[in-house]
Amino acid sequence: MLISDFSIINLAPFGIGLSIIALGVIYYFLNLEVTRRQRAEVILRQQTERERLVNQIAQHIRESLELEEVLTTTVAEVREFLQADRVLIYRLWEDGTGSAITETVLPEYTKILGETFPEEVFPREYHQAYSLGKTRAIANVEQADVEACLADFVKQFGVKAKLVVPILQENRQADKQRDRQTPASPPDLWGLLIVHQCDRTRIWESWEIELMKQLATQVAIAIQQSELYKQLQTLNAELEHRVQQRTQELAKANVSLRAEIAERQRTQSALQALITASPRAIFTLDLEGYVKIWNPAAERMFGWTEAEVIDHPNPIFLDDQLEEYNTLQQSILQGITYTRVELRRFKKDGTAIDIVFSAAPLHDSDDSINGMVAVIADITHQKQQEEQVRLLQSVVVNTNDAVVITEAQPIGEPGPNIIYVNEAFTRITGYSLEEVLGKTPRILQGAKTSRAELAKVWTALSRWEPATVQVINYRKDGSEFWNEFSIVPVADKTGWYTHWISVQRDITGRKRLDEIRMALERERELSVLKTRFFSMASHEFRTPLSTALAAAQLLEPTFRTST
Repeated sequence: MLISDFSIINLAPFGIGLSIIALGVIYYFLNLEVTRRQRAEVILRQQTERERLVNQIAQHIRESLELEEVLTTTVAEVREFLQADRVLIYRLWEDGTGSAITETVLPEYTKILGETFPEEVFPREYHQAYSLGKTRAIANVEQADVEACLADFVKQFGVKAKLVVPILQENRQADKQRDRQTPASPPDLWGLLIVHQCDRTRIWESWEIELMKQLATQVAIAIQQSELYKQLQTLNAELEHRVQQRTQELAKANVSLRAEIAERQRTQSALQALITASPRAIFTLDLEGYVKIWNPAAERMFGWTEAEVIDHPNPIFLDDQLEEYNTLQQSILQGITYTRVELRRFKKDGTAIDIVFSAAPLHDSDDSINGMVAVIADITHQKQQEEQVRLLQSVVVNTNDAVVITEAQPIGEPGPNIIYVNEAFTRITGYSLEEVLGKTPRILQGAKTSRAELAKVWTALSRWEPATVQVINYRKDGSEFWNEFSIVPVADKTGWYTHWISVQRDITGRKRLDEIRMALERERELSVLKTRFFSMASHEFRTPLSTALAAAQLLEPTFRTST
């Protein structure tokens, strides 16, 4: 009896030990799963932060036409996000030299902003590879595969690790090559986006390299946007020059009228015909500011008839008698000619319009100034169109969503044929503009593309109604991506539908986020199960352990007596 009881006492702790080991194993694997999911959360947060930074810089590009401001903001935010010591943009010039045109660097390190470096710093033989999208991530400038000359060069600026990404622009000869039906050349290498780590060596993560590529693309968009804006300014300057030329020609015509008295009547009639037929508003004032000529274009533009204004003060400026207009009028009467003064005035009915005001002095036969002539163009519609063009261009070119324009074809007929895609489309799908022109959007469809969703689209289009669906599409390389696209019909002024515009968005990341959220929900459920398990296990182990301890206490005197 004593021996049997003694065996029970020895076996009970052995069983408890096995249970504790089993619990430990289970707890270990649960912790492994929790750690894996926590790592996924960290990766998700990093991806969200990267997307926020790219979107923030893209938004700044859309809101600003000042290239220097955009570049300065970009390098500052990149340095802060990557916690690097220096970020700069290196501009390559046509003669092979290069300059640091934008830089942000910690105070303890040497500034290289504005310095120009010879061609040997970045030889032309390297340009081809970078123009094809090459990047270079150097974890340690002293490592074996880094050229000695490069290592020596960057050491003078305290650089220990660097990351280099190309900034590319579409080849300026691309349009000519397309006209000649010749193969397109690679993009132009505009410059480099460079990150320096000076306080230590650094292994660059793949997501950091991808982030830099995305930011380099945004910088390239800002450069293209700035160039387009400069072109618009040039066109405006040319228009201003033409207006100035015409105003000067009109002033010369008046001088000729005074000089050629014998042909005054003929010239005056011709001038009157010109004023009458002119699409610009033209009026003249005498020295007291009373209207002497008021052409039909002025009537149409401002609403006052000739009878209402002749021999009366100029009605355009009667409402407030602008001080700057009075100054301008006095300057003209003193012999000064003004061209393209932009003002906002009001019609007879109170409607505001934007005008371009050009004026010159009028001379009599004695070459004395006896009044002034003004030529006015209504640029309200032009300004609205310029703003609309700028906004549409910014949206279509810079949006991260793919934009596809197709010809509107009646249901059942071949087509619709693609006539335009933006840069985001080529980036998302891998197809170039040349590869999709004349094709149909079916090139993106494949085995997993939902026919039911496509049927919804065709049903809506058959009624000339907009539609939005989510389907799986395929890139040029055959890879799948989730595509959310909205398509709307576009009509001309007569109401005839001529085109369909589709805005497409790659929502693969969003779908993955949904999957991660579901996984996190399952993790929370697992955590609850784990808590319940430990509670039950603790309760179940406390009960047999208490019984064993009580039995041991009862047997202890007997055991001592027998021994």
